[in-house]
Amino acid sequence: MTPELVARALAEQLDEVDDQEERDLACQRWEEFPLPESLPWFEALVVDRVGNLWERVYQAPGEQIRTWQVFTTDGEWLGAVEFPDRFSPLEIGDEFVLARFGDELDVEHVQIRELIKP
Repeated sequence: MTPELVARALAEQLDEVDDQEERDLACQRWEEFPLPESLPWFEALVVDRVGNLWERVYQAPGEQIRTWQVFTTDGEWLGAVEFPDRFSPLEIGDEFVLARFGDELDVEHVQIRELIKP
């Protein structure tokens, strides 16, 4: 956990607040809240249709790409897959990813993308 990450997280939260009183309260909460010494390694786990484990690496404030590490049922690492921010897989098949995607206006859409393996 670095001061830069804390500043980015606070800035992201303040971007969503227009009222000055609410902004002041948010800043006060950030100053009073005890921060962890480190960030978590992952945010989510998903199992695909063939049994592989998809682990979403923790996305620090300000990052625009979500990285997923993929492992077999035996724990063998298959590789990393990157998705854009606001792209949340709902179902992962052998050759596709079905996901909910929030656009720049936070309107959610369903997308299906081809999963291309090396």
